Amino acid sequence: MTVELFRKKMKEQFPLFEPISKGKESPMWSLRITARLTFFILLSIPHDYDKFYVEIAWSNDGEFPWDRHSEVVKAELPKCRQRLQYLWSNEDNSPWSIVPELSHEERMKIIMESDDDDDTPLRQPDPPLEEALKRVPPLVEDAVNKVVEYAIPLFKKVTEHRKLKWPSA
Repeated sequence: MTVELFRKKMKEQFPLFEPISKGKESPMWSLRITARLTFFILLSIPHDYDKFYVEIAWSNDGEFPWDRHSEVVKAELPKCRQRLQYLWSNEDNSPWSIVPELSHEERMKIIMESDDDDDTPLRQPDPPLEEALKRVPPLVEDAVNKVVEYAIPLFKKVTEHRKLKWPSA
């Protein structure tokens, strides 16, 4: 459900981005400005399907920079890859958790209050499926809004830094 909704929203909001991966777990879109500048948006869904991440990237060779996440995100970098949420937060947790995650403070409290032999889970119990599915559309909507708010302005800044023009729809 997450992938289908995200694909629909990408097509509506970002018609210039072409789907380049139709996989169920990591669909990707790209926008080629020139042979020396391509932007990417990747929907990453971990195997537990309880959350998703949006990664943004660009490269000067037309290839997604799979090697690693960038330590810093700067327009002058020839290639860059980072999770979208790091453009506004240093939190490692996904802001798009279908099954809400415990905060760092909540996990620490459980650890401090539990016995060494205690097998208390460090996550919340899964909600009923119907409840979890209701959370997907607003999370996808928020993720797409964050692409509009954070990724697209960054992509435009990278384009301008290279003295190129951002394409019009």
